[in-house]
Amino acid sequence: MFTDGLPQGRGVGTTKRNTPTVVETAYSSLFFLDGRSDSQWSLALGPLESALEHGGSRTQYAHLTARYYQAEYESIFLSEFVTACWSLELCEWLSWVGESLIA
Repeated sequence: MFTDGLPQGRGVGTTKRNTPTVVETAYSSLFFLDGRSDSQWSLALGPLESALEHGGSRTQYAHLTARYYQAEYESIFLSEFVTACWSLELCEWLSWVGESLIA
């Protein structure tokens, strides 16, 4: 139910397994038989970073977010970032790191 029905997942390449459903997983504490994901959030990172599925990296996605969704991102997270900065030196360093990633 709610899968692509293919015997093997397809993306940039073809995976060794089928694509599992996420239906009724909201309250699960274990994903995959080996437990390599412990939440839906961590479950979603696998395909994004898999060379056979989306083929991207966290750095690449950070750059894409900055390029196309900077205003939206800042409207959500900037006020939390400023509130969380308890040290001026820490804030300046974090701002420098963020600007370095975007550049």
